[in-house]
This record gives sequence, C-alpha cells and structure tokens, in this order.
Amino acid sequence: MGKPAIAAILTGMFILCYAAQSQVQRPSPPAPGPERAFAFDPDLFTRIDLSANSGWLGRFPEKHVAFEDYMRSLPIRPTPGRNRILILPIGDFRDSDRYALDQTAQYAGLFFQLPVEIVVGTVMPDTEKRVRGDSGRSRTQYRTGPLIDFVEKRGLRRNAVCCIGLTMEDLYPSESWNFVFGEASLMKRIGVYSLNRLNPAEDGGARSDDADRLFRLRAFKLMTHETCHMFGLTHCIRYECVVNGSISLDESDADPPFLCPDCLRKLQWNIGFDVIERYRGLREFWKKNEFKREAEWMEKRLTRISLGE
Repeated sequence: MGKPAIAAILTGMFILCYAAQSQVQRPSPPAPGPERAFAFDPDLFTRIDLSANSGWLGRFPEKHVAFEDYMRSLPIRPTPGRNRILILPIGDFRDSDRYALDQTAQYAGLFFQLPVEIVVGTVMPDTEKRVRGDSGRSRTQYRTGPLIDFVEKRGLRRNAVCCIGLTMEDLYPSESWNFVFGEASLMKRIGVYSLNRLNPAEDGGARSDDADRLFRLRAFKLMTHETCHMFGLTHCIRYECVVNGSISLDESDADPPFLCPDCLRKLQWNIGFDVIERYRGLREFWKKNEFKREAEWMEKRLTRISLGE
C-alpha cells in the first residue's frame, strides 16, 4: 500500500512540527495521588503484542518514551496565565454536528482538567483547496498548512495553552495524500482537525442512536488523542490506549477512549490534576450521556485505585 493509500485511512494522524521553544515553566504540580493509578492493572488494561507486526506499528515502528525522557523533552505545559484549550469552529455545523462539538468540548475539559472554550466560529477561509473523488462521492478538501496559519491569527489568545480548529470539511496536508484527520504545530500550539469522516451515517450508514453515539465517541477520541500530542505525548506502544496510532478507522475504533497508566502519569505530571477527581468527572460524563460500557469501566477503575471511594 503506497503512501497515498495509507494516508487515506490514517486515524489519529498527526504531523508534528517539533522545534526548540522557550517556555514559561510553572512550579511543580501537586502530589499525583494514588501511585497504583500509574501501575499496570491486567484486569483493565491490555499490553500490546509488539511481535504481531500489524496495524500502525507494523507500518510505522515507534519507540517507547519513558516518563523521565518525557519530562526532559520540555513539552508544552499550562501556566496560571496560559491554561485554556480553545476550540475554533471553522465552516458550517448542522445542529447534530454542533451537539457533537459541544459534547466534545465538555469531554475534553474533564479529560485534561483544564478550561475548554468554544470561541465564536468563523467561515471557512478562501484558502488552498481541491476537489477529489473518494468512494463514489466528490469531496472538497482544504489544505491543512494554510488553515493552521489562519487559526493562529484568528483563534490563539494569550491565555490559551493551545487552540484547536475543528471543521466538518475534509482535510489534506499535501498533494500526495488522499486525506488526513488532522495536523498540528507544537511550535505554534495550533491544531486543525476534521470530523468529516467520523459519522457512520454520513458514509452510507443509517441514522440511529448507535450511529450518533459512535460519531460522538470518535470525536472524543480524536480530540483527546490529538490534544495529547499537543502536550508532548507520543504514540503509546505499551498498552491499548487512546494515544495508540492507527491506520484504519476499524483500528481506531478498537482503541479505548482511556489513557493507559503510563500516559496518565505523563499527562498528570504535565497538568497537575487530581487523578481521582478526574476519573469521577469522567465517570459522571459517561453515565449522563449513556455510554454504558465506558461508565462501567470508569466505575471499576475508581474502585480499584481509590479503595471504593
């Protein structure tokens, strides 16, 4: 399978522009909470079989980044004056799309334990684009590079640790790629991501509660996966985790929406949240929005690391 074909099915894809950058480092975060939250629990997490040589890791071999190496990498970190995640809607959103966007913002706030704000949306700028046939339908696609520049000028504020441009339009990074779900520049603290291909009802499937739930779950996972990259987390290769890489929508769907213990430890060190309170908030979110399997997992996780609350 050539690069264009691989690009057409990448989920959670990111193109990261790493660069040395000066950062205002805040004081060390508070105590991380139960150490058992950062230990492997075989009843709730699954180790990745690296010998399988399939899926994302079969095509893109990656190395594990130890916690100490992550700390030394100087990742982007929130500070008291720069701690908001901003979401800039770009282009048209139908009511059902807007509902998914609003829930994605709520979920991201609980996931990262940071303020998340949907700023006033904007029309899609008249920037570089193309029309491409795909699976029997014609799609207008927008190039990600100019959109990153647009979001930087339009959406990034002094109080933002990062700004995410979200659109229902299809994206591509260069002429040789079929499409991409997103691209991010760590130096600029900007990402642009598309929900265009995540709704099963838009790809020949029937509209139903299950299809809507899957669309929202995919949106939650894309947003948190890509924003984890903004905070310097690379693809997880030790456990099944929301930060796993994937080369197909099926592979991405098989990934859980949760952080593994390793990635949880990194993100907690970066942001400084209370692990137990974070899990409680996420549990209530899953319950309220009728994601039964995810709510049950959170209940088990809380019980095991907090001795029954």
